[in-house]
Amino acid sequence: MNLKVILVGGVVYYAAQWLVGMVTGPLIHNGVLVEAYQATAAFWRPELTK
Repeated sequence: MNLKVILVGGVVYYAAQWLVGMVTGPLIHNGVLVEAYQATAAFWRPELTK
């Protein structure tokens, strides 16, 4: 096997996963899970519910 192809492929794969994580992270946490976060706010941050 060609070591250069393996290393470059690994770096490209890492960069692609990083970009996907940067795009989908806010979509998941600010979209899909926002209701769950609001419903359990007293559990996570009890000092803010007073």
